[in-house]
Amino acid sequence: MLAHDVHNATIRNNTFTNVPDAIEFINSNDGLIEFNSMIGGNDDGVDLNSCTDMIIRNNYFASIGDSALEIGSENFGRTINAMVEHNKIENCHKGIWLKESSTTHALQDTFINCNIAVDVITPADSIDISSIVLEKCQFVNNGIDVQEDDRSEVEVIN
Repeated sequence: MLAHDVHNATIRNNTFTNVPDAIEFINSNDGLIEFNSMIGGNDDGVDLNSCTDMIIRNNYFASIGDSALEIGSENFGRTINAMVEHNKIENCHKGIWLKESSTTHALQDTFINCNIAVDVITPADSIDISSIVLEKCQFVNNGIDVQEDDRSEVEVIN
């Protein structure tokens, strides 16, 4: 499902099985992604590219080969003020991959058996940084719970 240059779009109550980039927003704002299941696939579950004020809540991600959520894009740019809450992410290569100086707040998400639950990177040539707040998130049996480079910022609130 690709949404390009949209405002206030809602994606709700769907199941995507083995669909690469099952939900992808490009240059969009004020969107809502909720009560969906993304199962399997070799790419991302949700991909946010150059978006603002997006909410991703109450979704289930399982066995995603790349990232359950990829926030920010090297081709389209950063995503600002994404809210990721109450999602269950399990058996994925990466849970959240935050990049390209994007900003996100994750609230009460659960990461189970992921290779890397949260990966945060900032391009070397960027003035802005990638930044995430992880509030009351649960990390269970992941290879790495949180990984960040030396230019990014992670705040954990228990």
